[in-house]
Amino acid sequence: MSLDAAKVILKISNQVDETTMNDVRTRLDSDENSNSNDRPKAFIIVLNWNGLRDTMACLESLRAVRYQNFHVIIVDNGSKGDDANILKEEYGDFATVIRNDENKGFAEGNNVGIRRALQQSADYILLLNNDAIVDPDFLDALIVEAESRPDVAILGPMIYYYPPHGSGDGEIIWSAGGKFTRRIAQPFHIGLGEADRGQFDGPRKVDYISGCALLIKREVVERIGLLDESYFAYFEDLDWNLKALKAGYSVLLVPRARIWHKTSSSSVYMSPTYIYLNTRNRILFAKKHLSALDLFAFFLPFFMAMRFVRILSMTVTQGRDGVRAIIAGVLDGAYNRSGPPGNRKF
Repeated sequence: MSLDAAKVILKISNQVDETTMNDVRTRLDSDENSNSNDRPKAFIIVLNWNGLRDTMACLESLRAVRYQNFHVIIVDNGSKGDDANILKEEYGDFATVIRNDENKGFAEGNNVGIRRALQQSADYILLLNNDAIVDPDFLDALIVEAESRPDVAILGPMIYYYPPHGSGDGEIIWSAGGKFTRRIAQPFHIGLGEADRGQFDGPRKVDYISGCALLIKREVVERIGLLDESYFAYFEDLDWNLKALKAGYSVLLVPRARIWHKTSSSSVYMSPTYIYLNTRNRILFAKKHLSALDLFAFFLPFFMAMRFVRILSMTVTQGRDGVRAIIAGVLDGAYNRSGPPGNRKF
């Protein structure tokens, strides 16, 4: 473990309310000497794409996780360098490394790991961004709640902006779960940018959990299926949440579970590729989940107005590339063209 990673993990660990987390561990395992195999079996899937440094820092934080029955699957998603071999050499004793020959996107890249986890009798599957640092007790907290709530399909931790500052001023929230405004197909991160003052203490039902850190039960995956690979990247996690809700389950935020997210490490926010995928996939998502009335009366007028405003702003800030990306996304969404962006030039 690197010195920097050790310092971060120690800082996170010291911030945990010891009374609260002792209660979590007691509820999960009242017998200190019980066999770890008696606990539910969890698989953590970490997707790497040209992000070796972030992935290694994430894995170092996972080494400190106190939950006793989990395994890590690293899926290298066609990285250009020697990431897969390096990860296997450094973490082969701790994780399974799978190498994809090409970038299969967030959805199918994770599906590769999910299939392996199901084959190996996973009870729970956790998707975790490679640019996240986890609290040592986050998995305990999630599984305690999952085991006590049969109606819940998907659970997620409180996600803060990285790095943890530990100044006593309250960590800055990236996501305390999500809210979804159906008629305009608009997701919002709850608490985004707020300092954590305890306003989200206690588990609470939300509309969705971000794919940055998402725990799902095996039975739910078997019922609603894998992530929809047609999205390639963006909106597939929201789609999964809505499928679970439509199947009659609930989605839960567990604030005692905590992670820190570096944000936008794999794709630069507002790059042409991001703009294209976000534009196209929002249309595909809306067509899949909204009624005809909501789609034509609410979503399309709102969406097209917002994209027109964005085109005007991008002619100044990003030039033609951003404008082309929006237009291409609108056309491909309208004509149901899905999958990877390929060699598309903007």
